[in-house]
Amino acid sequence: MNDDNTALTSTSIDSCCSNTRCCPPPTPVTRAAPKIGRNDPCPYCESGKKYKKCCGQ
Repeated sequence: MNDDNTALTSTSIDSCCSNTRCCPPPTPVTRAAPKIGRNDPCPYCESGKKYKKCCGQ
């Protein structure tokens, strides 16, 4: 019985993933602005403190 379930599951997964209308390929995530480093000066309040000690908490 276990072998039958495994065969059915793998068949259904293969048929779903081979169909691109069902599962479109993932698109890469792009940032709108560059990432703020933890040791960079705080760009939000411009206090001059490191971002990790200021608004990055």
